[in-house]
Amino acid sequence: MTAISVYFKIEKLDSNDNVIAELTPKLVDGEVKVTYSDINRRTCNFSLLEALPSDWMSARWKLYYGTMLSTGLIQYQPLGVFIPLNPEEQEVDGGYITKYQGVDKAQILSDAYNSIPTTFLAGTSLKEVATTIFGLIPETKLNLEDVPYVLATDFTFDEGITLEHILSTLVRSFPADWYYDVNGYAVLESLPIAESRPVKYTFEENDDSIFINSTKSVNTSKYWNRVIVIGGTTSTGIFRQDYHSDEQYAIAGRWITKNFKEDAATSQAQVNDLAT
Repeated sequence: MTAISVYFKIEKLDSNDNVIAELTPKLVDGEVKVTYSDINRRTCNFSLLEALPSDWMSARWKLYYGTMLSTGLIQYQPLGVFIPLNPEEQEVDGGYITKYQGVDKAQILSDAYNSIPTTFLAGTSLKEVATTIFGLIPETKLNLEDVPYVLATDFTFDEGITLEHILSTLVRSFPADWYYDVNGYAVLESLPIAESRPVKYTFEENDDSIFINSTKSVNTSKYWNRVIVIGGTTSTGIFRQDYHSDEQYAIAGRWITKNFKEDAATSQAQVNDLAT
């Protein structure tokens, strides 16, 4: 693998993701990790020789790595928008370094709760669900795909449920996903095939230069390609439909068991409908 010298830039953002300051500090080491199965898909940690100003801890960060072009200009690529966590100062030979951590904007949804019971009716599209939830933050940077899925039954969430739990419960019951991309936009999309899974970036110090090492890791241990729908009543009996197809085996996504209330279906045909 060829090592490429890279540069590091960090922008300070306000609550609307507008840039209010930027720095290109000396990076000791660091990592941006993208984990498909985690709520906070992007996490970062990095160490600096010179600490960031204290007011940066109350802002959002957008991280970049840059490479030197043949023209002598530096071309920067975004790595994501992050919510900072508490820094840690560490003594090293000749002084101190400061270690930083951050999680992506999905943390905002994990920290936000619905103030009243929230109901989504059968027939509501996933885009409508996502638009409603992101509107409660509010999030204006949206890239929501018209995925071809609608709710098969009514869903009501009691007061005090996190917005992340509501959104994940509804979206990830289908072959669809939501996340924040490298530019801090909220994304809703159909599940990608495994070969397009995200890349992990690792920075290492070597002779006072920073290098980038890109690797791709696919872990499907938490993913299934099967949906089971169960429904019926005591008078009609219990109906069951297993749904899967050869087409779906290339999809890396959460295929889960769907259990409906006893009165959610009254015929095998209706259960078959819910399975598709």
